[in-house]
Amino acid sequence: MAGHAHKHVHHHQAASQSGDKSRFFENIPIFEKMGQELNIDPDFLMALSSHESGWITDENAGLHNLFGLTRAGGMNLKFSSYQECADYWVAHYKSYVQGAATMNAFIKGLRKIPYNTEDPNYDHELELQYRTILHWKAMFEKGSGTK
Repeated sequence: MAGHAHKHVHHHQAASQSGDKSRFFENIPIFEKMGQELNIDPDFLMALSSHESGWITDENAGLHNLFGLTRAGGMNLKFSSYQECADYWVAHYKSYVQGAATMNAFIKGLRKIPYNTEDPNYDHELELQYRTILHWKAMFEKGSGTK
């Protein structure tokens, strides 16, 4: 299953600092559309995306790569738009996560792929990132970032 191995941002704290949260949250409509297509809470996708892309670092922004997707753990994939990346993700992973009612169920679905098998703390990190998303999303929606 080439293309199913994914780079883990080992320097997660540094990556979180360098990513642009306003740029990340500008993509809420894309995550909401994905959530509708997959019948899941879009915040699950936002947790995964922010964790894997480092809140969409400059590198991932240039690649329009919402999820830090790589070619079998190697080179990062490049997309023509964030929507193209979202469509790719849905096409490749829909059957694993569709209808996940909880973040834990979403993570279990990712594990069936397998998704990021290199980090033994990955499941816990995604759970924490989900809580982080809820916090930052509320802050963003209260601020001037709402459209």
